[in-house]
Amino acid sequence: MSFKEFVSKEIAKKSGYIILLLMVAVLSMTVISKIATSPESYKSTIQSIDEKKAIVMGVTATTAATSTALAAIPGDATTPIANQIMELSSYLLIVVCALVLEKSLLTVMGCLSFNLLIPISCVMFGLYTFIKKRTLKILALKFIVFALVIVSIIPFSMKISDMIYEANQSTVEHVVTDLEESVVENGEEEKYWIDKMLDNIKDNVSDVGEKAKQILNSFIDAIALFIITYCALPIIIVFFVIWFINFLFKINIPMPNLNTKQIIAKHEQKAKIKIEEKIETEEKELIKA
Repeated sequence: MSFKEFVSKEIAKKSGYIILLLMVAVLSMTVISKIATSPESYKSTIQSIDEKKAIVMGVTATTAATSTALAAIPGDATTPIANQIMELSSYLLIVVCALVLEKSLLTVMGCLSFNLLIPISCVMFGLYTFIKKRTLKILALKFIVFALVIVSIIPFSMKISDMIYEANQSTVEHVVTDLEESVVENGEEEKYWIDKMLDNIKDNVSDVGEKAKQILNSFIDAIALFIITYCALPIIIVFFVIWFINFLFKINIPMPNLNTKQIIAKHEQKAKIKIEEKIETEEKELIKA
């Protein structure tokens, strides 16, 4: 094979590779991006988030109403517990914010991945065909992996969170069914849970403190479940996935095995040689003079 034939084949190979990368980038920014940023693509995840948000909002309203009801009872037996229940509602607001953020990030992550990260990685691979720098190839691979991770991390974390929630669902159902449902007594007007609870407590004043503690414990269990499943767990999953990817794709760039003392010694030796050469030059000039 002549040199010209080799060069022409190499140019044709690189041109085909560049065209392929260009097609991938265009498809990523047009076709795949539309799918990744469409709410329909995350229909089940969005539905799950909306359901959990509605449950959390229901429990939030229940905490406020329960606190008001306990504070209305004469005496100081339930006032501290009513205050504690009211303080717990702030944690539920954090859970709601986390759910809203996860829902918002679903389409944003798809846009970031396929409109920015994937095209940038294609450009890096294209540059690598000409420059042949290993750093470009490593960065391009990391961009692709990172893009795929941020697209799938929220749906994946929501699946895990839903599994844990379903395993402990009775904790929340106990709060919702016992404190949120209304009742009809003797075909009369609907009587809501607040009135029913107040009547039951007033009929048996000795059980006021114990009943209030049971209500507080129910709220604590439900709120702890929400915080673990929809705040702490997604963060833990993100860190675990990052660690796992780093474990799988970590590439060590070889560096010269020189310690600091050796480097300093070499610099000192070079400086000493230069000084000796300078002294010899000055001595020669003095002899000539």
